Amino acid sequence: MIKFLLVSPSRCGSQLLVSGIYGDGKTGLDKNCTMVNEIFNHQAYIKQTGVKRFKKPLQYINFFLNKAKTKSSGAKILIGPMFRENIIDNILLCPKFKIIFMYRENLLESYISGRVAKFKKQYMAPPAKYNPLTEKLVLDHSMEQIGQRLQARYDQVKHCLDLIGSNKDLKSRSVIVKYTDIYKNEAIQLDQINKIRAFVGLKPLKKMTPWYVKQNNNKTYSHIVNRKELEEKFGEKFGFLGSSETPLIWSQ
Repeated sequence: MIKFLLVSPSRCGSQLLVSGIYGDGKTGLDKNCTMVNEIFNHQAYIKQTGVKRFKKPLQYINFFLNKAKTKSSGAKILIGPMFRENIIDNILLCPKFKIIFMYRENLLESYISGRVAKFKKQYMAPPAKYNPLTEKLVLDHSMEQIGQRLQARYDQVKHCLDLIGSNKDLKSRSVIVKYTDIYKNEAIQLDQINKIRAFVGLKPLKKMTPWYVKQNNNKTYSHIVNRKELEEKFGEKFGFLGSSETPLIWSQ
């Protein structure tokens, strides 16, 4: 059995990738794969184990993956403030897992995506139930708080990338995926998703219908009350909204 972990900060397109890995384009589920979604986040999972997930993360993860009887078994882990560097290192450096690390270079878009989802209370909206943002959006953080959150996200992603790049064993069993690798020009990049499926031992898809829709676009950004102020302060460093240019911070 191939065991893999999809590790990603929130609002980076990881749910789109989950539907590509776990979906077969027909019934919606690939019978050769078992996948536990957001394993560290849901109370239903946490209560099952009796394991303190941040003290014994590997034991916690294996509680679920060891039950699988499919060819491929994986879990999605959303890393956030609770994930200190030692916890991340413990997970990534475990030689039993293949690692898919996904991130979004445009950190400002990622932040806005989170605020929109919270505002609408739709973190994973199915296409049939999705309602575009049509109201003015006033952000619930100060400029200082936004800057701190953007920098913290960057530091966490950079730590993971540096660890993968510097550790020979980890690098050999990892694949790094950017948001724009699987979603570009308002279209799903099926060829890239199939490469990831091959990495975890699954056959390619001929087509793919995502379970959830992209919640951000230029129409969304037009409803942000202080968009101009945000972009003037953070755009050059962390990314302009709706821009395909690589933010300055990744060139450091």
